[in-house]
Amino acid sequence: FRDGIAPELGREGFGFTVLDGDGEVIAAAFGIPPPWIRGIEGAEAWALYQSFLVTLPCMSRYWPDCLPTARAMWKGPTVAHDPTNVLARIHGMMHAALDPEDLHRIGWMPSHLKESELGTAMKSDGILVNTWDLRENRLADELAKMAVGVSSSRRVGSQALA
Repeated sequence: FRDGIAPELGREGFGFTVLDGDGEVIAAAFGIPPPWIRGIEGAEAWALYQSFLVTLPCMSRYWPDCLPTARAMWKGPTVAHDPTNVLARIHGMMHAALDPEDLHRIGWMPSHLKESELGTAMKSDGILVNTWDLRENRLADELAKMAVGVSSSRRVGSQALA
């Protein structure tokens, strides 16, 4: 998520959720990516990287809603060596955090769906997006927005103390 009316003024936040086998949220996280992360795609990649660090990839499935982030994983670690890839650094970190044997655990789901699209919208594995997917995607978006709000108050507070 990015706030602000112009890219130069915007701040990115990220959020993700972890579900159990029954579709219940068992963990959630949000935050602000480091300053070298730029743009929505960078924030989405940072979120996926963070999720790798706090879950067991061999027991998890990952469903980013940013297709370029999913594609960066599917392409393999060479994506981090592409001189035209402005997100090469985070893509390299993502690949370093996930065993190549677990790349099949990365899927993609469309973002910002409406309930009326349930039953027609599909994830990258061909399975229809369900109510769990929709609910958790919305929660992750709300967490990213919350992160930006937390960040702005911290920045203002630290400037006031300086």
